Amino acid sequence: MKEPPCHEQVRCAARPFYERPGPMLGLAALLLVIGVLFPGSAARGLRPNSLIALVAADPSSIQLSLGGTGTVSIIVQDVVNFHGLQLHMTFDPAKLDVLDADPLTPGTQVAPGALLMNPEWMVYQNVVDNGAGTIDVIAFLTDVEDSWDGSDTLVQITFLGVAPGTSILTLADVVLTDPKGVHLDVNTSNGTIIVLNMTATLTRTPTRTRTPTSTATSSATPTATRTPTQTRTPTGTLTTTVTRTPTNTPTSSRTPTPTRTATSTRTATPTHTPEGLPRVVVSPSHSYITNIGMTTTVEIRILGVTDLYGAEVHLTFDPTIVRVVDADLSSPSTVEVALGDFPYPDSVAQNVADNTAGTIDVAVAQWDPRPPCDGDGTLCTITFEALQWGISPVHFSSKLLADPIGLEIPSVSVDGEVAVFQEGTIVGHVSFQGREPSDWVCPLSIALFVPGETTPQYTFASLCDETGTFTVTNIISGTYHIKVRDLHSLWNVRLSYPVHTGINAVELGLIVDGDSDLNGAINQFDFSILSTAYGTAWPNPDFDARADYNNSLEINIYDFSILATNYGRSGEVVVTGSP
Repeated sequence: MKEPPCHEQVRCAARPFYERPGPMLGLAALLLVIGVLFPGSAARGLRPNSLIALVAADPSSIQLSLGGTGTVSIIVQDVVNFHGLQLHMTFDPAKLDVLDADPLTPGTQVAPGALLMNPEWMVYQNVVDNGAGTIDVIAFLTDVEDSWDGSDTLVQITFLGVAPGTSILTLADVVLTDPKGVHLDVNTSNGTIIVLNMTATLTRTPTRTRTPTSTATSSATPTATRTPTQTRTPTGTLTTTVTRTPTNTPTSSRTPTPTRTATSTRTATPTHTPEGLPRVVVSPSHSYITNIGMTTTVEIRILGVTDLYGAEVHLTFDPTIVRVVDADLSSPSTVEVALGDFPYPDSVAQNVADNTAGTIDVAVAQWDPRPPCDGDGTLCTITFEALQWGISPVHFSSKLLADPIGLEIPSVSVDGEVAVFQEGTIVGHVSFQGREPSDWVCPLSIALFVPGETTPQYTFASLCDETGTFTVTNIISGTYHIKVRDLHSLWNVRLSYPVHTGINAVELGLIVDGDSDLNGAINQFDFSILSTAYGTAWPNPDFDARADYNNSLEINIYDFSILATNYGRSGEVVVTGSP
């Protein structure tokens, strides 16, 4: 069985490696992949000088505002005799999206790092699944006998915060191989991405620009031809003068069974502009409304274009979740959006929004002697009002850019979405006794009780960051007793706390550690657990995390001091104050 052809020479973005049938590579590459995908078939390689490579998220922790972006690099350090790579990473898709590093390639990809951008490396797979929360990368040196030593960046991942909370970027499966397919010893270090502040997302952020050297491997070249017989009609319409030539269809030079050769290189593909094809995008791509009846505004932006004279877009949205607010109240029979000046709307062929069908249609053109538009600009601005909770896609059903003589300018479109939140989010804060700031990162248990009830309405497992902040979300507005504890503490509680729609900042005080058995009292039983494990450190099998009160991975005099300070305390610790 042959593998279905991919659309690029060195990247297959269609499906993860574990879903593909049939042989994937030529004979030499297949030997590598056998070692990569089936660890039992290859022995572990020996490292000179007892070095063990590290593959890690860098930085190890970042914080994003809701709707904000941040980049995490996956780096390799101190690797020796390195030839092949397999990465399988996971993240929480309810909290994060990965922004596509190459809009011209089907699917979503991460950006190759400095190492994999070297033409001596072939990126065979680069697949992001934002629905499942997975990232898969396979790469290897093109010369079957070549290897690489050192430290460098493998990939760069740009995350978008889509919901408040904490996501671990888990390096679930990391395999490094030598030229014979033998696995190298490797340690891994995960990352943490925390999405904190919803209100910050209402500010528009600059649209991401694409770095052409990160991808651009297809041999497809747009070849729209301008013929002297085509002229622009004075009516300013866009559809009667556009010639769509069949040569615009991309082709692929990738064969079903590529072999690795030393001549494989990455070359930039010529496109309509030096930076790549122009893009028509929803900006910001993710917008948020925090209550019914509130509004948010998005722009339809045209980026990286040359010689633009006319533009036409047709968009769809979910009319049960949002509606378009009329930008021109002087024409009550129709709903219009606000037109921009890119291109300038000397002629307006269409400007109408249908809040029943969920459609937006805009078509404008300039007239002589106005000069054509180059660069970036705003075609129109759309104001959405929230009708009910949910997420509405803002989807391009079609788009068209035209030059001064009416020929189509090839372009790509990038959809967006508008999310409406009716529920509350708690951004809580705690502090700890006797801990270094780096040791504040730890698991927390959170429980919300309706006053008078003994069974929690909500329970959460969250991760506290280095500032003592954690986030839990999707809480129906109301009044709750909010409780929090770590792995070896009493419960801290805020009584009868009102949780409103949107962000609720809650101070939950100083965590009282020492309750190793979590029975609600710090007593001789906890002292027994501490004394049994005293003097041990992780990964000693006698190490007991229940007695590591300062989260230092060592059980010593500092943990004893915390226990002694809190000895005899019991029950819940009621926290008061504001917020």
